[in-house]
Amino acid sequence: MPLPPLPGHRLSIVGEATPPPAERGFIFVRGLKMVATFADGTTSATFPYDVADRTRLDAIVIVPHYRGEDGRRYVILRSALRPPVAVRPRG
Repeated sequence: MPLPPLPGHRLSIVGEATPPPAERGFIFVRGLKMVATFADGTTSATFPYDVADRTRLDAIVIVPHYRGEDGRRYVILRSALRPPVAVRPRG
């Protein structure tokens, strides 16, 4: 079964208060001001969003699964817009 298309929402950073590199530990807080642009072209009011960021990348995957009464294995898939990942600096 194909996955449904992702919603066409986008997040934009319109302001940021992040500690300078010398003051960051492994995990630090980026204080963002954001705007959401929805698939229909409308935008939200500016809203605050705090992101726990890291000086190094990490990753985790959780794969919930179960075996049905018929013996077949089922895997649950979910997709979501994750602001901490969407606003992570690239480079």
